Amino acid sequence: MNLEDRDKATLTDFLQEITNGVTKFGDYRSHHEAYAVILEEVDELWDELKKKDKDLLAVYSEAIQVAATAYRLAEEVRLHASSV
Repeated sequence: MNLEDRDKATLTDFLQEITNGVTKFGDYRSHHEAYAVILEEVDELWDELKKKDKDLLAVYSEAIQVAATAYRLAEEVRLHASSV
């Protein structure tokens, strides 16, 4: 698999995770809630990374979740800032 195909697969997973999060939970109620969700996802990623026998698919999944939750906050802030 070449780099472009790898990028497409990762971006597809990333976009799907964003869609899943918005569909399941809706927008964040506050920046504080967004921070808490991001922190929880980072903690879950850290838990996976500390394991002696890492499940790399779990590490990947948690990393995608960290990226998606941070993106959702950035997007909501941008949309709010542009509407003011």
